[in-house]
Amino acid sequence: MDSEYVSGVSDMVRCIDPVAGRPALADDLVEAVFASDLATGAAVTQDRYAAAVRRALQVHGGVGGCLAVMATAYGEHPECAVPRSAWARALVDRFYG
Repeated sequence: MDSEYVSGVSDMVRCIDPVAGRPALADDLVEAVFASDLATGAAVTQDRYAAAVRRALQVHGGVGGCLAVMATAYGEHPECAVPRSAWARALVDRFYG
């Protein structure tokens, strides 16, 4: 897979999270996928994934807005947020890991 998995993201500093052992940027991507318009569990291509991440970041005003969507979902509907979060993490691991 190409190291530039989302257009424009490759220019960001890629810091390694010492606990998780992967770039900290991966957590930001999970939040963006979580806040995206992709259906939980949907089969997603790399192009569709990248477009959804870009769209979510634009719609929600960046990573902070995506995190707010995620936090709200955990507060209001944790029974839905947990599987969506796991699915989002799996997508990021698939396309980034």
